[in-house]
Amino acid sequence: MSRYTIGEFSRITGISAKMLRHYDGIGLLSPEFVGDNLYRYYTDGQVLSGRMIAKLRDVDMPLGEIARLLEAMKKGQFPEDIVLEHMRRLGERIGKDQRREKLCRELIENKSLLEVTMNFESTIKEIKPMQVISIRKIGMYSEIGEMIRQAFFKAGCNCSGAPFVLYHSEGAPEPADMEVCVPVSSGATMTLPGIKALSIIHKGPYSGLGQAYKFGFDQMQAKGLKISLPPREIYLTEPNDPQGPVTEILLPFEKI
Repeated sequence: MSRYTIGEFSRITGISAKMLRHYDGIGLLSPEFVGDNLYRYYTDGQVLSGRMIAKLRDVDMPLGEIARLLEAMKKGQFPEDIVLEHMRRLGERIGKDQRREKLCRELIENKSLLEVTMNFESTIKEIKPMQVISIRKIGMYSEIGEMIRQAFFKAGCNCSGAPFVLYHSEGAPEPADMEVCVPVSSGATMTLPGIKALSIIHKGPYSGLGQAYKFGFDQMQAKGLKISLPPREIYLTEPNDPQGPVTEILLPFEKI
């Protein structure tokens, strides 16, 4: 059985000596053999694990998931679900990076992009209690489309209105605590209480919703109103509608 010093094992696996010491410290990959001189050595049997760690870290897989995968491999298993879940997250990240690249290009082509002024109108609405099919999760905004599809599937022919999202998180962080709702005539999973809300209609791409929220918050301050969570985003048309998407924002409020 061949034995390797930390420097030799570093060259074999492509993992720096510094990171090998870190992996040893957290119990992910520790030298298996202790010589008569009390020096510790890596062995042939650890080369595959070392190379696997190097490849998985190269695709930014978290160490906790790598540890689970290596543990399964020791038992002769290869848990594809761990890799597939990481691939899904990478896909989301790639989508985000592509949107960021697109925004950078738009900024280069139109330096006044962030100064766009839109015209909005607001009204006060009384919203009655509503029966809905709901799906709630903490996730990324890119998941909303799939959540809406799932909610429509559950609602079936009982759907009675446009889908909307309740945002339970304060602000707009990702991952966000969001709940997709589809109004239904029967088979509801919950009943939303009636609310009084400020309604703002936004016509245009979802990237302009921030401007619509600003308009709504400014209106609430002017009227002496205070928002009470959660706000609702109602998707009145499909995202690919020829006339562009139309979104209604409902900001529930109470008097200050």
